[in-house]
Amino acid sequence: MSSLLVAFLFATGAGPELTVTDTVDIIEINHVYHEGTDRVRLSQVIFWEFKRYHSSFHVVDYRMIRAVGGHPRYDYKLRRWVLRWYDANNKCMRQVFSGSFRKTHTPYDPEQRDIDDWAIQHRRRLTPPR
Repeated sequence: MSSLLVAFLFATGAGPELTVTDTVDIIEINHVYHEGTDRVRLSQVIFWEFKRYHSSFHVVDYRMIRAVGGHPRYDYKLRRWVLRWYDANNKCMRQVFSGSFRKTHTPYDPEQRDIDDWAIQHRRRLTPPR
């Protein structure tokens, strides 16, 4: 439902005037399960970028799925994945583009595990609105 609202706002130009755009290497939908069960503990969108000097992917930022209201869609014209949503915390529309998308189910939180290799203060983060 909320993704339809976002699509309507983008199409009509009605909604917030500010749209913040970012590009990442991978958009991941991750479902973390309680260990040893099939119950989902949390569902999140993780934005990853490849660090050449480390030869590995690291987290740029993340959001809970309920905050973004849906999954990325593939834009056949642009030949990229895009996730669009209204960011209520920053009062702006966001769109994040990526060449890759993956959906994962894990017993651990990959965003938290990335902190072991790449401290939070080194994360690029999604662009703040101006």
